[in-house]
Amino acid sequence: MTVILKDFRPADGRVTIVFPDGFKTSLPNAQVLTLGQLRRLINNDFQVLYELFPKKAHSRLDNLYNKQLSDLVQGWLEESGTDPKGQQQ
Repeated sequence: MTVILKDFRPADGRVTIVFPDGFKTSLPNAQVLTLGQLRRLINNDFQVLYELFPKKAHSRLDNLYNKQLSDLVQGWLEESGTDPKGQQQ
């Protein structure tokens, strides 16, 4: 049995994120996430967000509650066309 992986290029573009205080920033399309990053996010290891967000957003991340962080990750993955199980839509 053989598995052949096709070439894959993540979709271009960015997803705009609006924090509760109205601050806006953007993240690259979530399709650029590695398996390790995606696994960390869906397991609620939000430390990876500090690697992905610009530094000017870090203090705002610190003020979010767990539910808001979960909503952020879920929305970002959905807007990027990536479901939480890592399957491309």
